[in-house]
Amino acid sequence: MKYLKDWNLFEKIWLLTFTAINVYLFFAWSDTWIGLTASLTGMLCVVLTAKGKISSFYFGLVNILTYSYVAYRSAYYGDVMLNMLYFLPMTFVGIYFWNLTSPHRSD
Repeated sequence: MKYLKDWNLFEKIWLLTFTAINVYLFFAWSDTWIGLTASLTGMLCVVLTAKGKISSFYFGLVNILTYSYVAYRSAYYGDVMLNMLYFLPMTFVGIYFWNLTSPHRSD
């Protein structure tokens, strides 16, 4: 796979292990599909950010929207405001500046 070519074995195993844990907890706790999506995209956003990939912004965008919904339904209005009023706009700023300053795409 071209996408994982610069990942070492530990990183691949870590990602697979924690994805499996997320999926297991989804079934063990009878979570919603949107909760699983928020969890997986949040994890991928952090890992891809650490790897310096622009795709982290896109996974982060999905995470912001799905987690904001989960937080709203749980009455965590501070988290909703933080995600929608800060993280959401900053995602577009990050994508803009990444494309502005990057001579080539990293993924």
